Amino acid sequence: MQLTKKQVKAFLEVISSDTSRPVICTAKVDTYEGRTVLIATDGYQLAALDAPGLKGHEGKLIDRTELIKWYKLAGTKDRLD
Repeated sequence: MQLTKKQVKAFLEVISSDTSRPVICTAKVDTYEGRTVLIATDGYQLAALDAPGLKGHEGKLIDRTELIKWYKLAGTKDRLD
């Protein structure tokens, strides 16, 4: 996937933090036009990032809390794989 810390921060702004609607507190790995993408929404806006490193993981969900943990621990040069 190779996302930078800056990209993960922008993606976290789209993933909802509303725990009363847990289905929108996750990102999903899916395919779009033959490409593997990571998608998320907050109920109003939708974000999709190319994620070729996640090929073969289509249908998997990544919880917002897991992305936050990585973001807090990552340095400026780290990449999320």
